Amino acid sequence: TPRPRRGYSAEAGHFDAAADFRRGIARRRASPCKDQGIAGDALSAQAKVRATLEKAIKIPGQKKTKVKVGHGGTLDPAARGVLVLGVGKGCRQLEAYLAGGKEYRAVAKLGEATDTLDGEGEVTETAAWDHVTPATLEAALPDFTGEIWQVPPMYSALRRNGTRLYELARSGIEVERERRQVRVPRLALDDAGVGDHPGPLALPLFGLDLECSGGTHVRR
Repeated sequence: TPRPRRGYSAEAGHFDAAADFRRGIARRRASPCKDQGIAGDALSAQAKVRATLEKAIKIPGQKKTKVKVGHGGTLDPAARGVLVLGVGKGCRQLEAYLAGGKEYRAVAKLGEATDTLDGEGEVTETAAWDHVTPATLEAALPDFTGEIWQVPPMYSALRRNGTRLYELARSGIEVERERRQVRVPRLALDDAGVGDHPGPLALPLFGLDLECSGGTHVRR
């Protein structure tokens, strides 16, 4: 947790950081973040949480106390789920908290490829898919289960010489990436749907339910 400047508590009659923090959060109970969730990618959520904390602990007439907030989540704007945030010294502990495996539910579409390897990018290639059946997909799952090797996509948060790969990709720059070994202990078809694609799904859309190790990219 951050070390805030102590705020005055009328109830206690002295400066009390905890009371000031609670009042700051209470004032935001009717904010869009409560009713609609924090929209956007992890960086947007990180910025909004930082702004909320800094405003909650600010003492009128004094300089703003800067709060360090880090995230251990995805940069994909379309992703949904729990986002783990670190505040203050907690930023250094994120790696330990995220050391375990992860679970994903995803929806994929046959017959299209995009420049970002997900549904957010521009379609760069199309192909026939009508020869594919659920049985065909089921038969392909073992090839992506267990200990497998992946080449990280350019649209990822990995760094090259201090620069995020997705920043290079957005500038039209592509660099070589070393393949990495990841683990997928569970991978199954799931037609329940997720997000903007409610189930039951039908081809060319299909769903995946998987468990994987950290660093696994669920892309094409």
